[in-house]
Amino acid sequence: MLNILDIALDKTLQIKQDFENSNIDLAITNVEVNKISEDDEKNLIRYSATIYLKNEGAYIKDLKILVNNSSDLSFVILKNTETGLSLQNDAIYVYKGYEFDWDKSFSGGEIVFEVKPLEDTVYDIDPVDNKFKVFIDNKFSTFSDLYPKAINLDNSIKLEADLSDYVIGDKSYELLIGNKLKYDKRTEVYKEALLNNQIYSYFNIPLTKEVFESGNFRKTNPIIEFPVDIALYDDPFASENPDYYMLLKINFSENNHLKFKYSDVIKFTSNKTLTRAEAAKIFVEQTGEKSLKGVKMHYQDIDKTDWFYNYVSTLYGLGLLDMDSFSFNPAGPMTRMEALIMALNYYDIDLINVKKVAPIFKDITPNDPNYHFVQALNATTISSGFTDYFKADAPITKHFLTNLIYALRENN
Repeated sequence: MLNILDIALDKTLQIKQDFENSNIDLAITNVEVNKISEDDEKNLIRYSATIYLKNEGAYIKDLKILVNNSSDLSFVILKNTETGLSLQNDAIYVYKGYEFDWDKSFSGGEIVFEVKPLEDTVYDIDPVDNKFKVFIDNKFSTFSDLYPKAINLDNSIKLEADLSDYVIGDKSYELLIGNKLKYDKRTEVYKEALLNNQIYSYFNIPLTKEVFESGNFRKTNPIIEFPVDIALYDDPFASENPDYYMLLKINFSENNHLKFKYSDVIKFTSNKTLTRAEAAKIFVEQTGEKSLKGVKMHYQDIDKTDWFYNYVSTLYGLGLLDMDSFSFNPAGPMTRMEALIMALNYYDIDLINVKKVAPIFKDITPNDPNYHFVQALNATTISSGFTDYFKADAPITKHFLTNLIYALRENN
């Protein structure tokens, strides 16, 4: 036989249970969406959503709650217990990893996320905030400010980005690494960076949808802030192959509109220096100059049987090498100033008519005997990719020489 205390306890528990899942008021306060993959065959883009659900009503216990979306009509059941969701008043529950598909035929559009209880006997007293709208914008837009800032002792690269336009608002960053890009080589832009007091070259490649899709880009770890250290498999400035292609993706929202922006691609490749013999070969081949026969040279450290003899004799015959010297030093390095003077003389750049502009480089002053040669770079496209320092005595790389020749040829 039940006593009075047992009956009172049962009634108290019943009242508590009735109160727990009555007067509920669920509200989706935010939805964060990120693109995770594309399926060209099915013409679909897969997204992953993070749902922020707030309980603005009475305490709920073990309640089965459903969230669906208007894109592919898929749904998830929210649970933080074995049987359902329990949530105190004013508490927020975060559900991560709600994946859904979007038809690629639409470049953008609105997706509505809705939350509701599954039990037929449970009603939300204020269903207005049960829905949350997100606008997806798949238009391909880019920015160009991603660049190397330093090389660390372990050969990792410290990357910096100009994110001044993305200071305010919800945003996240993803750094992508790709390989085997297909693009028009004429579109890549030669760049230099002064890292650890040395000049390193890299390239910027304007990003298009076709370039992006050819690159087999994969994600690195999520980025919290910049600058960021990125460790590649090898030293990217020493490896001949493969080239490393990197770009930054910014996910941000404006008025619940999800948007993406991609940086232009950075291409890291070999910065191996050239010998003077290698430089002679590249110069003759890149300029398209025909080999000169019967040239008599005074150099005593090269022989007609050397593989580079015809290249050196051609440059000698054109008057581009030191004709007063008895040594060419084929295995030694060629400096950036030597290569610049040789290229300017080959294209017969009129140094007298070089515009009198402020010095381009901090380490080449008007008192330098080669000042006018360096100032002639101001008339070429290659100068825009340089740092504030020319480093005249630094050895040249293949990329420096080939891009110097290309810039002078295009501007001559």
